[in-house]
Amino acid sequence: MDLDELLASLRAGEPGARDAFGVAVFEELKRFFSQRFSDEDTNELTQVTFDVVWQKLDSFEPRGEGSFGRWLWKIAANKALAHRQVPVREQVRQSKLSEHQRVATPMLTPSTVTLRREQRELVERHKAKLPDHERRALEHELADGDDRELAETESIAVKSAASRRYRAKQHLQEAIEAERKTPSSPTPPPS
Repeated sequence: MDLDELLASLRAGEPGARDAFGVAVFEELKRFFSQRFSDEDTNELTQVTFDVVWQKLDSFEPRGEGSFGRWLWKIAANKALAHRQVPVREQVRQSKLSEHQRVATPMLTPSTVTLRREQRELVERHKAKLPDHERRALEHELADGDDRELAETESIAVKSAASRRYRAKQHLQEAIEAERKTPSSPTPPPS
């Protein structure tokens, strides 16, 4: 039986169809990933993709012969692409970190230490005043997360995640600038 027939028998509630369908899908995924990845990655990607397929199976609607196979391969291809991008993203993060460390090596004079502490306190104070969803987006940004990860975490669209991060940074910057522009009253000398 091909995958479309196995899916039809599963949906018809035929005895043994669930096991037969699960084994066939698992083997197809394993074959797909084994042609592209190491044994360890193949096992991980097969299991993760199988779980995704199983969770989304109810939303699949057949659209002609072979449509389930095409749907399955699309999910597998997306997982393979995402898996290949992990080292690239990590390399970009490490590059940014190295560049930042090279450019922003702190001078450790007492005044710079004090200034940096005050800046951190200022950011933390205003970050705490942001709405929860913006604070989470900003913390995700500071942890070097991307819009897709934030969207998955918050269960929102990727464009919404990008907008949320942008607004959070904008609101934080506006609050900090407003505080800096507000004159502070001088502290009276101790008597």
